[in-house]
Amino acid sequence: MDEFSRWGAFTKHELLDKLNIPQLAPEQANILAGPITSLEIEKAISSLQSGKCPGADGYPVEFFKTLKGKISSLLQRVFNTSLEKSKLPDTMYMANIIVVPKKDKDPEQCSSYRPISLLVKTYIDLYL
Repeated sequence: MDEFSRWGAFTKHELLDKLNIPQLAPEQANILAGPITSLEIEKAISSLQSGKCPGADGYPVEFFKTLKGKISSLLQRVFNTSLEKSKLPDTMYMANIIVVPKKDKDPEQCSSYRPISLLVKTYIDLYL
């Protein structure tokens, strides 16, 4: 047995076998395995924090909150299709990069700024 295999066997025996990982009840597992519903999306939209900077798509959280009743079925199709195909929409991979000044640094120096990627945050919050 090579060293890698010995470590794997040790880890499994010493760590994984001793973990008490809770199990989902069958009805809970069925709910999680089922498609995302419009109601779940509307609840997720309601829980989003307002006043955040919009991401690469340009839509602020307030857009989704205002139109949640009209767009929840569209988002439902997007999310369920991406789950079925195991592929996210292309817009989920987009980001706007902005620079934010560091506190108490010379604004004339490039090193005085840090880049921030603004993702399509609303989709990510709703999806997760």
